[in-house]
Amino acid sequence: MPILDTDLKDAKKIFDVNVWGAISTTQVFAPLVIAAKGTIVIIGSCAGLHPYPFGGKLPLSTANWSGVYGASKSAVMFFADTLRFEMYPFNVKVINVCSGGVKTNLPANSKKNYNASFPSESFYSSIGDKAANTLDNRLKTFMDSKEYASCLVRKVDKATKSGWILEGTAATIAWFVKTFLWRTILDSLYLRETGLKELRETVEKGKPE
Repeated sequence: MPILDTDLKDAKKIFDVNVWGAISTTQVFAPLVIAAKGTIVIIGSCAGLHPYPFGGKLPLSTANWSGVYGASKSAVMFFADTLRFEMYPFNVKVINVCSGGVKTNLPANSKKNYNASFPSESFYSSIGDKAANTLDNRLKTFMDSKEYASCLVRKVDKATKSGWILEGTAATIAWFVKTFLWRTILDSLYLRETGLKELRETVEKGKPE
């Protein structure tokens, strides 16, 4: 769903879970974790690294909620990066997990609870079909959730200091592109694949429909 058409009540629910849920849980358990000199693991996502228009259609995308979902994951990953500094004096490790594609119930639950089509009055209604989410078609290539959990636990156990862990399909690629390549290197692909480039051309011709 485009950001302009996203229901704010639904958007706030996502932030309640992905951001405020992580922060409040950390605050509550902090005394125990500090006493144990333990580890805090924050589950982020590649969706927090790249701005996927409408979510889920593009090759590196693992999100099913476009801008809002990605914004929540970006926020919680920034929180984790800051937390690792604040926990340093107490010898507590903070692991920031950048998750790639994982076979979860997210797509099925999204279909069951939300209307995936663009509203008829949307500025983007004319490209709704092209921008339609195709996440289901790529789920076959995603990492099995049990395998993901097992690999993640092993990496967390081996971690000797705070830092990032990359796990899940395309996680390493997404991180590499974000870290070492130009920030806008994928822009042309995003615009073409979602139909936004086509819409721009239509708007400039004076035919917004």
